[in-house]
Amino acid sequence: TATSAAGAVVNYLVSATDLVDGMLTPTAALASGNTFSLGESVVSVSVADAAGNAATKTFRVTVTYSWSGVLQPINDPMMPIVWLLNHCFEPGKMSKFLTCTMGAATDLLNEGLRRLLVNGAYWAVGIEKKIPNRANVDFVGKYEPSPFGFEGFRKGVKPKDLIWPQIRR
Repeated sequence: TATSAAGAVVNYLVSATDLVDGMLTPTAALASGNTFSLGESVVSVSVADAAGNAATKTFRVTVTYSWSGVLQPINDPMMPIVWLLNHCFEPGKMSKFLTCTMGAATDLLNEGLRRLLVNGAYWAVGIEKKIPNRANVDFVGKYEPSPFGFEGFRKGVKPKDLIWPQIRR
């Protein structure tokens, strides 16, 4: 089991014995002690005796990465979702910037994200001391965002096939 998305060091032992030559030294394409990527790798091991008789065998190595919550391979290394910046363009005139990597329609279903954005707006306009302990971030009216992809790829459909018919008056 790997401890990061970089994979895991895998150690293994391979051996080969010949009836005439005795112990032989096999060669593995992915050597023991190397870092194996997440997922399945096929290791090919070859050996030959003094008479030139050769054999190759393979075995599989599966590297898994146990995760929970945000600790998953796509978040390694962990990246911030919000950056705050105070910047002075002109003497005495401070500008504030808030950048967020979230904000897709479906992300806004999360109350915590909505609160973060509302609190960020308070901060950006300079009234961070007035941020309530728990601002009301309920939706005003019905909010049912569409999922990403809008039902995904459809083979053979071209953009012109999706144009709505013109209404003639």
